[in-house]
Amino acid sequence: MNNSYKKYLVMSAAIIGGLYLACGLFNYLVDPYCIYRTGKYKPGEQVFTPSSRMSKPYWVKAFKPDSLLLGSSRTDIGLDPQHSAWGEGRVLNLALKGALPYELMRSMEHAVMVRTPKRVLLCVDFFMMDKTSALPASFSEGRMSSTGFNADDIASTLLSLTALEESLKKLAGGERDMTIDGMACRENERERILKKGGYRKGFIKTENSYVQNHWRPGAPNKFNLSKPGERSFESIRRMIEQACKEKIKLTIVISPVHSRLLMTIYLCDLWPQFQQFKRNLLEINQTETAKYGLKPFPLWDFAAPSFYNNEPVPAEGDYQTTMSFYWECSHYTPDLGNLMLDLVLNGKSNRLKYPFGTRLDLGNINQILDSQEKMLKDYISEHPDADAEIEAIIANYQTTLDK
Repeated sequence: MNNSYKKYLVMSAAIIGGLYLACGLFNYLVDPYCIYRTGKYKPGEQVFTPSSRMSKPYWVKAFKPDSLLLGSSRTDIGLDPQHSAWGEGRVLNLALKGALPYELMRSMEHAVMVRTPKRVLLCVDFFMMDKTSALPASFSEGRMSSTGFNADDIASTLLSLTALEESLKKLAGGERDMTIDGMACRENERERILKKGGYRKGFIKTENSYVQNHWRPGAPNKFNLSKPGERSFESIRRMIEQACKEKIKLTIVISPVHSRLLMTIYLCDLWPQFQQFKRNLLEINQTETAKYGLKPFPLWDFAAPSFYNNEPVPAEGDYQTTMSFYWECSHYTPDLGNLMLDLVLNGKSNRLKYPFGTRLDLGNINQILDSQEKMLKDYISEHPDADAEIEAIIANYQTTLDK
């Protein structure tokens, strides 16, 4: 190898190394994922971050929260870590879009490894409990197993072209769509919904998504509720076990959904599994806490017809009427979330005008489930338009199975 070729290789290596170093330094200073230069804990401060699954575990390490919110995007969008009922201390919303119980369990274990929280609000959804569901590709065990920075995350957030693109987006004024305490920002959401065709259109779109992607009626891989001992319910059992061992004040919540989404569950012949899901949560909570001589943790059920869950949906073509409690059938607004937090954190709400939510226990579970089924049947009979729309969605989906 001649000297000129050696010089060329050395120079090429130096240039490439310099570019990587410059890229890494630039991304570190811009910090598009908000994990290196988080600064002080400032509740409500809006930040730019393209991946909550990347950012939130590092916020646990940075802020060492006293209280946690765990759940899916429903919790992420609807429950406010600044609600006054939390009291003093740092609150972090660790909810993640499409989260499964295993991921929530690992988030809780990670938080305990950093510093044991005093309080955890665990929000559970029926769709999470499908035994065929797989963890999202963006989930990282390594991120949850360390109190420092994961090597893969360092590479992807400092030395990748994706990170560079996100840094440039941030500098160009990219949307700050999350608060530093973990709640998704939905400013001007009502105006956005109206501009996109109104609430009815959004409801039908979401119902169609649930039928196709979660319930899958008639398909070989149709929704199939996990059994106790299988991964989903085992993850919840382990969270309850950890709360008992670590003396964490745990509250379990079944998230509210609009009654139209409950209708899709019923019309997809999943109502018995939906009721069994609630029974399983109750039984696991009772059994696990009894092992430690403790009373069962509070289990609140908000997934049932009520004045709030039955909120009227504007007619198709209505581009003016807005809703107070739902963005679409799956996601509730912070206005409804605040009423929930009043109840689950304070035990009462002075703002609540109508009954909402029920504490489940062994003494009332049968009566409550029977009552919920009756109320849903009444809702279906009183809303033939919604019944027809959802039946059409199901029929269209099943037609695709025959092709």
